Amino acid sequence: MNINLNKNENPPIDKFLRTMLKVVKEKSSIIKVQIPRLHKLWIQFWGKTQVELKTIRPVFVDDERFISDLKYRIEVVRKLQYAMNDGYFAVKSIIEPIFNKYIDSDLISEDFTSNDLVAAKLMISDLIVGALLQFIVLDKSSIPIPYIIIAKNKALMKIKALSISRIVDDLKKNGFEVSNEYVSSVLNDMIELGYISREKGIDSDEIEYKFVKDFSLSVEGQKKFDQKIKPLLEWTIAIWRSLFNIRSLDTPIPINDYPHHEFLEETVRRASTQGFLSAHNVMENIANYYEIILEKSLKVP
Repeated sequence: MNINLNKNENPPIDKFLRTMLKVVKEKSSIIKVQIPRLHKLWIQFWGKTQVELKTIRPVFVDDERFISDLKYRIEVVRKLQYAMNDGYFAVKSIIEPIFNKYIDSDLISEDFTSNDLVAAKLMISDLIVGALLQFIVLDKSSIPIPYIIIAKNKALMKIKALSISRIVDDLKKNGFEVSNEYVSSVLNDMIELGYISREKGIDSDEIEYKFVKDFSLSVEGQKKFDQKIKPLLEWTIAIWRSLFNIRSLDTPIPINDYPHHEFLEETVRRASTQGFLSAHNVMENIANYYEIILEKSLKVP
């Protein structure tokens, strides 16, 4: 049932509650539309190969009950929290097998010729790491570290040469512990493939590395990439960016209307940071907040 949120009713619907309902409905719609599409893309990618796919539970919301029934509101917010958790594991269930069941097997050879094989692997990792670095930092086991080393530094290395120590230090900031020797071996492999050059640093005696050639496929290889691989990767990137974007919840909380105002205000302030951890934490704490209000028989809009 839809209600007019602008209608002057008693009690009035404050901006936070109105925004809360809008966010829940938006995420509910995203899940409803995108999960059937994911299943189609999954079949398109894997065919008859049996690979487990995690899904995202539906979130249903009745506008009027959400506004008027606090217990129901808690249930809906909690379901969205759980759905966000599902979303994280759905993304993991997509990315992980792409590397350990597709790239690291003969399956990728069925789609690409030997001349396209290396470039296809690098293009897959480049697209994922470039758009989903936050996921990769949280789940370091899904993508082999050589692909992360290359994809994470490629954009900057196309502009300027980087030393191994610079690359290692940057990786450590994201929690990736790698040695100089390991990074050197990865970059040397890329030199042999013709993608990277090695040169003496201008401001130091360190050897620096720079990308000199982009990844490219044959016409047929690019067609296969665009038709089979790219749609599934783009779906994954889109669901991460949309499901975990709740920035609009970072809205003022009326101090006189909400008991324990400081807790709720601090909670919604974290919504300004996009990503799984912050979004999941915000929804969890909002549900916790309403549960405390219900237990103590306090009043909120």
